[in-house]
Amino acid sequence: VDIDVNHLNLEDIKELVCQLVQRNNQLKKQKRARVHRQMDRDSPVSIFERSRLVPSYLTAKRPLPKRT
Repeated sequence: VDIDVNHLNLEDIKELVCQLVQRNNQLKKQKRARVHRQMDRDSPVSIFERSRLVPSYLTAKRPLPKRT
């Protein structure tokens, strides 16, 4: 986005922030969807598990060492 910052008024700034936030949310959704597709391929994971943010140990390819 190429804008002369010196000539911005409050409304313009609000508009820009709105656009940025929406774009950011779209990207987050896409990223999340990608993670879940990957998980589907690796292992069947319950809807409940995937409704939370996916912890790294669920997507880890190698088995984690057992905690002692």
